[in-house]
Amino acid sequence: MSKARYRIDRASEEHFELFEDGILLVRFTRQTFRKEMEDLQRSSNWVGAMLRLFLKQYPLPSPTYVRTAFERLFYSVGELGLVDYLRSKGLRVVKNMTVPDAEIIRYLELQGYAIEGLIGDIYYNTKGDVVPRV
Repeated sequence: MSKARYRIDRASEEHFELFEDGILLVRFTRQTFRKEMEDLQRSSNWVGAMLRLFLKQYPLPSPTYVRTAFERLFYSVGELGLVDYLRSKGLRVVKNMTVPDAEIIRYLELQGYAIEGLIGDIYYNTKGDVVPRV
């Protein structure tokens, strides 16, 4: 008794056919391969061998992903690099914080920082001089 010969042909873009000694055994797609093979009630070793044969003849297409120009820029300079770029163009870039400015100022002053500048329309500095903006 000779070994069975198996052949897998592509029937269409998505459909394949498995032949045993020239006789059609089953039609399947990549998504239905396992179910269709198990429905033949062959051993799991046989199913694994058919899977190896199938993947050898029709390997999975490797996904190709091309980054956009923005993604390439972002991955090379990062978020802070983008912020610095916009600031160098003369734009004012501010990140909205969920914590009030006054709380951040109090914390930084306790850490020894001196704060000076406009907060809204009010000039503030660490020494306690608060001057309304005119």
